[in-house]
Amino acid sequence: MVVVAGAAAGAEAAPSGSRASTPSTPSTPSTAGSPAPAGSSSANDPHEAAAQREVTRMLAAFQPPPGAAEAGSRPDPLPSALGEPPMRSGAQTQVDAVGWYQSSESPDQVLAAVRAHPPTGSSLSAWSDGGSSAPAFVSFAFPGADGSLIVTPATGADGRTIIRLDADVDWTPSRPAGSALGYGAPSVSVVTITGLNPQFALPPAQTRVATATAPLIVHQVVDLLNALQPPIPGARSCPMDDGTRVRITLPGLATVDAEAGGCGGVTLTPQDGAPQHYAGAGDLITKVYALFGITWSRTGGLPPSIERTEASGTR
Repeated sequence: MVVVAGAAAGAEAAPSGSRASTPSTPSTPSTAGSPAPAGSSSANDPHEAAAQREVTRMLAAFQPPPGAAEAGSRPDPLPSALGEPPMRSGAQTQVDAVGWYQSSESPDQVLAAVRAHPPTGSSLSAWSDGGSSAPAFVSFAFPGADGSLIVTPATGADGRTIIRLDADVDWTPSRPAGSALGYGAPSVSVVTITGLNPQFALPPAQTRVATATAPLIVHQVVDLLNALQPPIPGARSCPMDDGTRVRITLPGLATVDAEAGGCGGVTLTPQDGAPQHYAGAGDLITKVYALFGITWSRTGGLPPSIERTEASGTR
């Protein structure tokens, strides 16, 4: 049985029978997945550099069980259960690092000790009791990091327990240079375009176009748009998308469509420019409406299943 409690979005179990990844040493983080999108690379993206520092910090935060000793390299022979992580993210921009320990305690004793003394600064996020084709493990999340530290023990050939540590962090590609908007628009308007059944109509204040000409509001909206970052590429699980969009218009500058549901994507189309795609629609929508003195809400008459997902603006 696998239980996930607040695990990172997009996490998925490693498929059985898949090719084992080549482990890295504890001190050498590696980037997983396909190359980063335009505007970032493994050579110059500061978000990736931050993720590399984070996985190193995660490994250092591990508190080994009493008597456990760190291994300088991957033990050989390696139990088949430790050939790859028991869970992995679907993100294509990911940094991961692997650490190894050995212990005279049994795998169950190791897991019990690790749960009793979690890595410094972490909280339990997922665990599994194991099964016929999968090992037992525990996973820990760290504040401010989109990733986890997974601890997986298994019995080695000499009877001792080998402990595999998998630290991984998904990183957001940096926004391409030159994509920031200027402040030249004379006004800004916002309106919600709903795809809902009319019997679940949104409040009138949201479906009417609201326009502001005050330079301060225009500047604040532009600042919010310039703070958006590209989505993390790769597989992910998203709430239901009912087609509702929030349209933000900056005349002569750009048009913005923000998804009220789904993955919370934002499409920003500069005047005479190609569309740009970002994440963070939920936060953007509520903050832009707040500048107009409107509390953006999806709770008016919506079915409960939609209200829980959409009202908070979460992704």
